[in-house]
This record gives sequence, structure tokens and C-alpha cells, in this order.
Amino acid sequence: MPLIETYNLSKRYGDILALNNLCFKLEEGESLALLGRNGAGKTTTMKLILELIRPTSGTIKVIGRDHRDHNLRREIGYLPEEPALPMYAKAKNALLYYGMLLGLDRKTRNRRVDELLHRMGLYEDRNRMLNEYSRGMQQRVAFAQAIIGEPKILILDEPTAGLDPIWRREIRSIIKEMTNSGCAALISSHILAEIELECDRAIIIDKGNTIKEGKIDELISVGRQYSVVVSEFKRGLITGIEKIGKVIEIDGNKLRIELKPGYSPQDIIEIVNKKKVDIVSISIFKVALEDIFSELVKEKK
Repeated sequence: MPLIETYNLSKRYGDILALNNLCFKLEEGESLALLGRNGAGKTTTMKLILELIRPTSGTIKVIGRDHRDHNLRREIGYLPEEPALPMYAKAKNALLYYGMLLGLDRKTRNRRVDELLHRMGLYEDRNRMLNEYSRGMQQRVAFAQAIIGEPKILILDEPTAGLDPIWRREIRSIIKEMTNSGCAALISSHILAEIELECDRAIIIDKGNTIKEGKIDELISVGRQYSVVVSEFKRGLITGIEKIGKVIEIDGNKLRIELKPGYSPQDIIEIVNKKKVDIVSISIFKVALEDIFSELVKEKK
């Protein structure tokens, strides 16, 4: 069952159309990225789902129910782009307070707070005031509050902002653990290299309109192009490969080959072997998601 569904979701601020007929489904165990430039409509989408703002038109369902059902709040963990933490509270007390707001009983919230303080590397600093924390430490507290109730849905706006590479990896690991357990994650981030690592699908929006969506692997794959690494490069390889396609690029022993319709990677292997050269590896050629994103947005200018 989809955990989030939107149908023709639109939001208008006066003459400005912030979101235009957005439709998507987020399934159990899936992570979906919302990508776009600043002002594209990503945060607007998240706030609409959370009913922090109301749509101009369209509908939203969360776990099969109308998103306005307040009982759904316990099922969602939300991390805004700029978390508003109680800066004059101790980290442990702040998390205990968030657990109380969710309705966790005393035993459960004490257990969860201690677990998360350890997981976030903050246990030794649990009794320090949040205004004494670094930016990265505050972000880890904010992420902990989003997952303290073990939600079915995560809505994360720039979840790794202010974190160093080690903690960015740890946050990705936690998100993956949760989605493997059936949680669904809706993520917005400007760090597109991370989106490639942590998300299954992406929706690219610009000026409120969906301009591309699909599985990450499909978005970054380039047609019928393959990266081929051979044990040694021989000029005769090019002549053979030109019968089934063309060589787009040569970099030492690495070739990028585009096949003609009707041919497969097995044909590349046979041609290379006939030249008494071994195949080291062969894979679908992919480009960075960042490059795909940049090209799509340029086309819409």
C-alpha cells in the first residue's frame, strides 16, 4: 500500500503557481527524492503533505487516509530544512520533550532517547545546552527527533546539512535501515551525489512542474551506451566494434561504446575475444545525477 499519494496537487500564492498538478505515490520501503532549484516547489510539497499549508487544489492521502487526519502525525517523522530547536534546553531534555509530544510512555521515551544519543554520538554531551552545540551536533539532534517515534514515514528536507562526510554516511545508513524495515522516506537535498546513494526514485521539478521522474538507475543510464574495460587496447578493436555500434570515447584501456539496435553486450564480448583481448569489465554507462539535473533545468529556462 502506498504510504503517500498525491493527485493533481497544486498550490498558488496569488499570481505565483508554486506547485502544479503534482502526482506521485511513495510505497512502503521506498525512498523518493524531490529535486529542483530553490523555489521549485520541493519544500512546498512537504509542507502540503504535513498540512502546514493547504493546497489550492488536489488531494493527498497518507497511509490510505486523508492527510488532514491528525492521528497521522504520530506516523510521520519530519526534519525541516532549518530545524527550530529549543536552544536553551539540554539535548537529552529536548529529545525527552519531543518523545512526550508524540505520546510515548516514560519507559519508551527514556529508552529511545538513550539509544539515539548513543547512535548520534551525543551521549557524552547529553547534558550540554543545545546553544553550546556545533551546527553538525544540532543537526544530529534534529534528525534524532524526527525518528524518535519510529515513524512509518520520514519527510526529510536537507537531512545532512552541516554534517561532515562521516556523519552524512551514518545518516544515510540509518535511513536505509528504516526503509529496509518498511518505512518510506521522502527526501529533498541539493547534494545530488548522496541522492544517487540513498534514493530509489527521483522526481525533478522546476517552477512547480514535474519535468522528469523515474528510478535513479534509469535516470542516470544513457541509452544503449556501455563502459568496457579491456586487458589491453588494440586498434583493431575499433574496426570490429564499428560493425555493431560506435566507440564514443577511449581512455587508456577503457572504452565507451554505443550499440546499434539489435545488438547486446554479448556481441561486444565476442568481438573483443576475437581480437585475442580479454574483457575486464562491462557495465551500462551512467552519468552523474547532477549532470542530468543541470541539463533538464537548462532546457526549461
